[in-house]
Amino acid sequence: EDSRSILSVYEYLLGQMGCNFIPCEDGLIAWNKLHEITSTIDLIISDIHMPNMDGKEFARRVRESSNFDQIPLLMASTVNDIDEIKELLTLGANDYVTKPFSHEEFAARISAHLRTRSLMKEQERLNQQLSNMNEILEDKVAQRTQELREANIDTIFMLALASDAKDTDTGN
Repeated sequence: EDSRSILSVYEYLLGQMGCNFIPCEDGLIAWNKLHEITSTIDLIISDIHMPNMDGKEFARRVRESSNFDQIPLLMASTVNDIDEIKELLTLGANDYVTKPFSHEEFAARISAHLRTRSLMKEQERLNQQLSNMNEILEDKVAQRTQELREANIDTIFMLALASDAKDTDTGN
């Protein structure tokens, strides 16, 4: 967001919600900041018209990056053109808010996106846990398979010894 007054509004509203806020004056600064602090970002709010890198290019880069493609992206701007809004949503924005916006609506949208992000993080954690358990089970299956193979070889060897001891023709 390149407007100082809007940055102040964001800081106030997000502070009221207990969120940490990292202001960036343009898309290029935000893009560089994302690379510095990837793991702690749960939501991105971006304007469309900014210097150095506009919101469309910023949204494109965010969605093309596997590091950021799961972070909810909320676009906020004075643009009220339906074709431009559709383009932003097609580029990967999760939501769009027209400025000026109602503080209550903005807070509700932020809360909804943060809930979604929290659920996504929990799903990622559970998927990782499931993957770890799967690896453990695969190792146990491989270990048991090897034990069965060795037991089968031992059984065949013992049967051969028994048959050899009882009858040398059968043993041969």
